Amino acid sequence: MKNLLSASGSVRLKCNLNLKMKFITLFLTTAIFTSYANSTYSQNTKASVDLHNVTIERFIDEIESTTQFRFVYKVNDVDLKRKISISLKDEPIGKILDNVFNNRNISFSVLQNQIYLKKKKPKEKSRPAKTSPIVQFSVSGTVVDVDGVPLPGASILEKGTTNGATSDFDGNYTISLADENGALTISYIGFKTQEVAVSGQSEIDITLEEDAAGLEEVVVVGYGSQKKSVVTGSISSVKSDDLENQQVTRVEDALKGRASGLTVASTSGAPGVASTVRIRGTTSLNEGASNPLYVVDGVVVGTGGIDYLNSSDIESIEVLKDAASAAIYGARSSAGVILVTT
Repeated sequence: MKNLLSASGSVRLKCNLNLKMKFITLFLTTAIFTSYANSTYSQNTKASVDLHNVTIERFIDEIESTTQFRFVYKVNDVDLKRKISISLKDEPIGKILDNVFNNRNISFSVLQNQIYLKKKKPKEKSRPAKTSPIVQFSVSGTVVDVDGVPLPGASILEKGTTNGATSDFDGNYTISLADENGALTISYIGFKTQEVAVSGQSEIDITLEEDAAGLEEVVVVGYGSQKKSVVTGSISSVKSDDLENQQVTRVEDALKGRASGLTVASTSGAPGVASTVRIRGTTSLNEGASNPLYVVDGVVVGTGGIDYLNSSDIESIEVLKDAASAAIYGARSSAGVILVTT
């Protein structure tokens, strides 16, 4: 009797296990096919829309009513009142969505039969990289003539570079150098150019001698050319030899430290950005009115600069700094004139 009951219980247990296994197998099979069907639905389903001047909200309702797709989004992220017109037939849902939301601040993604709309994050504006010159130490001093009179506006240039400075009203100057064993080239109108070895010195006083021959040099002025000895206006001249072998991409940058009273400053570290050119400082609160007037071979080209010129094509550059020398060009020359002869 015991054996009979035991056998009956064993059979009932096996039947229950087989039934559970069948249910589990059926459930897994259904889930797999459902998942596969959902994934293939988004890839293979095509839709047709023909809407004219309707809102985004109406477009979403149309897609949901004609397909199994459902939209998921935040109301504040999507402009539901925006009007659109679209006419596509038998196209993938991705192409339809791209046509509606392309070049907008909304991104979309399709997962099975769900369409997720999300507001794009604003792109951060790229900032121009700032380049810092390699500075090892500073050299300062005073520029005077043989009588000890300070020479304001003297040009001090680090030899072989475009790194330069000018002396102030008292003849004092300070320049930051990248090579403590380099040399300084000091020049001033009517005086002989002098070259001094730095040799690690932090203070270098310069005494310039008058150059009588330099006064006979011919300079270009607004109404022709004259000898420097008879010119009463304030003019600086830069010859083609001074512009050669300069590792710069713009002609204005080659003028750094080449003419007294002329300041050339970089406004950004980004390549190709124009430098700011000022003659005897800023003359107006209006930024554009402080730009000098450029004249190339007698033709006024405005205040936009001369970056289109090749430095090897330039014979000389004259900087007219005062009202007397620039008067011929009228009010346009209030910030000075840069004459270019090619």
